[in-house]
Amino acid sequence: RRRHMGWILKIFAVLVGVFMMCMVTRTAKQKKMNEVQSIFWFIGAIGIIFMGLFPGVLAWMANILGVWWAPAILIFFLIVLLLFIGFNHAKEISILKAEVTELSMQVSLLKYEKEQREAKES
Repeated sequence: RRRHMGWILKIFAVLVGVFMMCMVTRTAKQKKMNEVQSIFWFIGAIGIIFMGLFPGVLAWMANILGVWWAPAILIFFLIVLLLFIGFNHAKEISILKAEVTELSMQVSLLKYEKEQREAKES
C-alpha cells in the first residue's frame, strides 16, 4: 500500500516555503545576506513549495534512481547541501579571519605612528 502526503502536510510545506521566501527577501533587502546566499535560499524555498505541491516527484526520482526508500534521496541531497554550506562558511570564515588579522596589524601600526608623532611634538 502506498502512502500519500496528507493535504495538511502539503499546505504546511507550501506555507513554510512562502514564509521562507518572505524571510529571504526581507533579509536581502536589509543587506543582512549577500545576493548569492539569498538566491540559494530562495531556490530552497521554491524546492519546499514544489515538494509540497508535487510530493510524487520524490517517489518518481527514487524509482528512476533505484532507491527503495524515497526519503533517502531527500536526506542524501540535504546532507550534501549541508556539507556544501559548511565548507562555504569555513572558507568565508578563513578569509574574514585573515582580513581581521591584517586590519588589526594596520591599526597597531597607525597607533604606533601616532604615538611616535606625538612624542616628537612634545
